[in-house]
Amino acid sequence: MTFKQVNRLWWAQSWHWLLGFMAIMLLIGLGTAVKTTQQHVQNTHQSATMHAQEVEEYRKHPEDFQLDGHQVSLSAYNSEQNQIFPKNQFKLHSYMLRAEVPSNNWLYLVMAVAGLILAFWGRRTHYTELMLSFGVTRTQLFLVQLLQGLALAATVAVAQLLHWTWIIMVVPKNYQIYRDLPGLFGNNVAIVTISFGLLALGWLMGQLTDRFWLAGLLAALSWRFMNGVASSYGYAAFFFGQSVIPPEFWFYAHSYVASAVSAGLALIAIGLIWRLSVTWSADQPAFTRQSGLKKWAMIAVMTIAGGALVGDVLFQPFAKSGLPWFELLGMAVLCGGLLGGLTYQQHRSKEAHYDAS
Repeated sequence: MTFKQVNRLWWAQSWHWLLGFMAIMLLIGLGTAVKTTQQHVQNTHQSATMHAQEVEEYRKHPEDFQLDGHQVSLSAYNSEQNQIFPKNQFKLHSYMLRAEVPSNNWLYLVMAVAGLILAFWGRRTHYTELMLSFGVTRTQLFLVQLLQGLALAATVAVAQLLHWTWIIMVVPKNYQIYRDLPGLFGNNVAIVTISFGLLALGWLMGQLTDRFWLAGLLAALSWRFMNGVASSYGYAAFFFGQSVIPPEFWFYAHSYVASAVSAGLALIAIGLIWRLSVTWSADQPAFTRQSGLKKWAMIAVMTIAGGALVGDVLFQPFAKSGLPWFELLGMAVLCGGLLGGLTYQQHRSKEAHYDAS
């Protein structure tokens, strides 16, 4: 069966949930834009009483209304205060940003869930087994699903375009003096690559276990750990010294850093997904008898993502520095427990085998 035929058959059965996710992301892009413009209108609107009070305050103390050390008119002061794009929004200033660039967590959440559905839909509906019985190769199915993932990532880009187009069209131009289109473009590219990375994360967790709830939990814990590494000072100081710039500033101010890191991690995840998908079987053996890659990948994910949580809960209260020793200790404890449990189960399986023989 040709790839074109496989692609057509797979999309014919899965288009409903795929278009549902696309519609949700487009609504998120438009909804956040409308919310932003409404908040801006509320911030710029003044009642007659408030305006009179401000005029009186300006008449008494005009020296209090300054921009860059110079006294300005009341209208110029208000215009500056109500700019929707902060000045030098994507540039570092003495290791600090003038304004934080918020990420779109709703898009991230939808993409992570879409990755889980991408992993489980074909198996739960038994459509994967049906396609394999027709002679379709596992690599063909993987490529079709990868195309669906890329289509969802493209939808994130469209949602971001819709978001900023609405804001730029609705907000008056006098409140867009500091609009930085190259900076916005770079930031949106980072959001798209991070979104695709989260889709790959959910998809990968779905390859490691046949339990949807467990895959979702592992994806959530993994994202919690990676977000902490990308936004906290601890790991950067641990690897590069106490004088390092916090990584979140680089991620906001230099979008290519976030894009490159996210794209690299996503490619690694996609490679693992492909390897696991070509060895997938509807028969689910016990954990101790699973393939080496699947078993050790699961242990690695549980050690890192789960161990960080264990360290935060059990050992962080005793930490005396900002370095993440408590999380590393949690990882070591959990890894030891997992390896000990695995060794015990393997030993019991051998004993049962000898007794039966």
